[in-house]
Amino acid sequence: MSGPVGILKISSHQWVVWVVLFIFGLSLATWVYTRDPLPHVIRIVSASDGGLYHKIAVALARRIEARTGKKVVVLTTKGSVENARLLSAGEADLAIIQAGSTSAEGMMAISRLYPDVLHVVVRRNSGIHQVLDLKGKTIIVGPEGSGMRQLARTLLDHYRIDDADINASDKYFTAILTDKKIDAAIVTTGFINPDLGALPG
Repeated sequence: MSGPVGILKISSHQWVVWVVLFIFGLSLATWVYTRDPLPHVIRIVSASDGGLYHKIAVALARRIEARTGKKVVVLTTKGSVENARLLSAGEADLAIIQAGSTSAEGMMAISRLYPDVLHVVVRRNSGIHQVLDLKGKTIIVGPEGSGMRQLARTLLDHYRIDDADINASDKYFTAILTDKKIDAAIVTTGFINPDLGALPG
């Protein structure tokens, strides 16, 4: 059998998303009533369309619109690093940023949404049994400007695997399901991400 296998495979739990939204709602109330008057349009930067960050940003946008009556726009980006840049430059009002992926200087955290975990996903029969086996392989590491790519690079640096040692791909990690040229993916995401459940064990 040649399908991909996740080293960690966790099914999504819809109730966790509601807990995330509830916690954010409490934090949002504090943000709304302690900051300067809200802009006419509130801009949230998330990540690529279809990913977990984007799904949560859309849900948050609905909550903010319902609570404040303001129009909320969700902007797709490459991820945490770009989000931090846009927020610092005043081109966004709220940003979803992966902890540890970029400097938080000049920013204020409103709420922790969910814990992120680093996963290494490999294709069955790829011959990859440990991180060092990633050398010479085609690996999804996330797009430039994403926290996922930053943490993938941190992992590879720890094992002294340089960019020249791998063929890096910026595709979304579920591409391993359909693209047989991809051997592995280094993914940092939350257990609540339903796309993890799409990876067969």
